[in-house]
Amino acid sequence: MQEQEQNLNTSFHILSLLPTRKEDSGTQRIRLSAEIVDGYKIAYGSCVRMSTPDLVVIGTIHHCHPSLAFNGIHIDPTVTENQSIHSIIKRADLEQRITLQLLECKHAEQLEVKLVVVNKSQYWDSHVAAELGRKCFHCIYNKVVTPGCKVELSQSRLGRLLGMCVCIVLSCGDDEEANDTTAFRITEKTVIKVIDIESWEHYNVMQRQISKYRVCMGGVEREMKLLTDLLWMPRKHQEMFDTLSIPKSSGVLLRGPPGCGKTSLVYKLAHECHAALVAISGPEIIGSYPGESEANLKKVFEKAVRLSREGPCILFIDEIDSICQRSLKSNSSNSTRLTGALLAELDCVAQECGLLVVAATNRPSALDPAVRCQGRLEEEVYKSVPSYSQRRAILEVHTKDMPLADDIDLDMLAGMTGGYVGADLARLCTEAVRHVLLDSAGQGLPSKKVGMREMIGALSVVQPSLRKGVECVVDVQPVRWEDIGGLEQVKMKIRQAVEWPLIHPGAYKRMGLPLARGVLLYGPPGCGKTTLVRAAATASRVTFLSLSGAQLYSPFVGDSEQLLTEAFQKARALAPSILFLDELDSIVGRRSEGSSSHSVQERVLSTLLNEMDGVGIRKDEKVDRLLEEDVQEGYCTNAVTDIKESEFRDNTRVLVVAATNRPDLVDEALLRPGRMDHLVYVPPPDTEARLQIFGVHTHKMPQRGVDLHQLASDMEGYTGADIENLCREAALCALTENLQAVSVGPDHFQQALRTVKPSLSKELEQLYKQIKR
Repeated sequence: MQEQEQNLNTSFHILSLLPTRKEDSGTQRIRLSAEIVDGYKIAYGSCVRMSTPDLVVIGTIHHCHPSLAFNGIHIDPTVTENQSIHSIIKRADLEQRITLQLLECKHAEQLEVKLVVVNKSQYWDSHVAAELGRKCFHCIYNKVVTPGCKVELSQSRLGRLLGMCVCIVLSCGDDEEANDTTAFRITEKTVIKVIDIESWEHYNVMQRQISKYRVCMGGVEREMKLLTDLLWMPRKHQEMFDTLSIPKSSGVLLRGPPGCGKTSLVYKLAHECHAALVAISGPEIIGSYPGESEANLKKVFEKAVRLSREGPCILFIDEIDSICQRSLKSNSSNSTRLTGALLAELDCVAQECGLLVVAATNRPSALDPAVRCQGRLEEEVYKSVPSYSQRRAILEVHTKDMPLADDIDLDMLAGMTGGYVGADLARLCTEAVRHVLLDSAGQGLPSKKVGMREMIGALSVVQPSLRKGVECVVDVQPVRWEDIGGLEQVKMKIRQAVEWPLIHPGAYKRMGLPLARGVLLYGPPGCGKTTLVRAAATASRVTFLSLSGAQLYSPFVGDSEQLLTEAFQKARALAPSILFLDELDSIVGRRSEGSSSHSVQERVLSTLLNEMDGVGIRKDEKVDRLLEEDVQEGYCTNAVTDIKESEFRDNTRVLVVAATNRPDLVDEALLRPGRMDHLVYVPPPDTEARLQIFGVHTHKMPQRGVDLHQLASDMEGYTGADIENLCREAALCALTENLQAVSVGPDHFQQALRTVKPSLSKELEQLYKQIKR
């Protein structure tokens, strides 16, 4: 026996795993070829556990059919140890790794089982339920079972007649003596005790969830805790809820941008709470005939109510905005009826103890307000763009099964992926693996591991979903502070006003300093205001949004204000972020006194003032309050919307940076502290600054005898843009003189000076000095 067991505990290949023969259905027979039986010294009639990657079957060895191939096997999967009953052999000629383990068979004295029946309601009567043990005995008589196995009853005539589908063996009477190599045979003396009854509908839903809804997510601990409490609290403390007349929260609206993980969050909730999940998408239930959509919706709610009576159940309605739209004159009668049907169904299930309705949308403003009132979808959870710590957790989940190189730095990746949602981060990891596979093409299995090189390469391919389709989101051409000559004091002021609040908010919190709302750079044209903003955006590594007058203004009334509002909404969603308003004087001008007409500029100015520090904010645009500990770490985090949350706009992680060369034309209401907290004057370069600018623009230019100190001292009134243009013209003069020239000389610079004139005049410099005072 020991030799036989040792042989059977080894793995071997069966080239053809064949479907069950008709005459073997319900017999637990496993038919092997004679060569395998003799080679492994297996006795016919032996009880074995046959394991494949997808199926674990308990059966007995029998003679094979003469037509069976050498490497073929016929099995009857009546008794399985799988978690799912949906592992059915549908195709032959599948190469599988098979493991046979010999089992010691004993006679079972008593079994405790759980029955899965077609209609559970017919067994609610205690007298009828007491007869189940006897009926179950006749269905599983002479079967060989193990603790935890499942016996398929729907294949037998008696099982179908009695309405029994599956028998789950919870324990055997001899569990103390049993081990992993022990099986039990049902005999005449076996007593069957039915511990629990489950409907086939509920069992089928739960079994499908085991393999389908297993989701790995990171950074959703707070949302999971809230949803878990909403699901379990009324069920655990039902008496307290009834005694105190506490209404049960039966509905949750899950809102957030696309790709942030709303659907995956619900799947994870169902899996971890062992709750039945009924998931539908809004367009799925819409029918083509009048009344068909309402009937489909009613069937879904009825199914969820039935499942909730056997355990916790989640009814998930994805894209609810497609079936419950805000009432408009253009809405069709079908849409209105469907909205009414949904509201009626939500009212009907409001007091169902074990049912939680979760609806998801990325357009909450498109929903009918009636669906969000008390007793329906009264709780709201905002799933925002992941913060730094959440991105770190998401990356850790998606890379845990990847072969990672030693240089991988998830902290750095989390810092470089601001604005990326969960779906973007998952694709980022997939793209990095794809780069490894492409590098190893034609070399078999790749031996190379995923490192920072592949991850950074994937960053250039995978762009954040929230940036797509938004006009104001731009990619900043990287500019280092060292690339800007001179202006050392100005650069320090800009770093303090722009870079420090975004990179070190914890330090500001520690010192009690409020974060800056806005920064205005003003100065003569060509002095590097836009370049300074690009350098600040590059150094802070945050989302950069840019708006100009040409983008903003539209011939249609209200479009400009709407675009500005959408830009702020995107900036808040992608926080921390910089919203850059170039040529501010052309976007919002000074309001004229005594004028009764309202120009487009005045309406845009009013919108901008309200967006920066307005009193109210629509609930659909609200983002959740920052937690103090996360602010001290320097990262934004999303939490559950609190009813005590302030109704002020949360722009603390959005910095508005504006640039203008006419500050006298900007309305004074915009320049006050609390809006534009820092007014930074960008002066024209002095002699030392001009020399540094020359050094920046000529460090790659071959020179011969050029005195840059003399040039810098002689170019009073030239801006940084003028000096860059001068260097370019000097190089062109050298090439015009000789296409084979290898250097630029003093004559070429003198020739360029006759072409490039200074942009600044004494009067203009004096004007800016007066404005500064």
